[in-house]
Amino acid sequence: MDRNPITIEVLETLDAIDRRGSFAKAAEELNKATSAISYAVQKLEEQLDIALFQRQGRRSVLTPAGKLVLTEGREILSVTARLADKAKEVA
Repeated sequence: MDRNPITIEVLETLDAIDRRGSFAKAAEELNKATSAISYAVQKLEEQLDIALFQRQGRRSVLTPAGKLVLTEGREILSVTARLADKAKEVA
């Protein structure tokens, strides 16, 4: 079985891009270079063979596939955050 290219880190990246409105602002929030953000998105797009963003002038807008990955990804991020909290409570 091939390794799943969708990681927590890339989901956090997509979430930050959407919330902040740009790759540059997401990079700032995540303390990464803008090129690292762009590379992570490009790599995921290549591995999934889909476009997550469509360029509209200077803006990048989520495609329908990108919206799906982000919506489902946010659920995964929420569940993993709850899991971490519960693990801390048990410890």
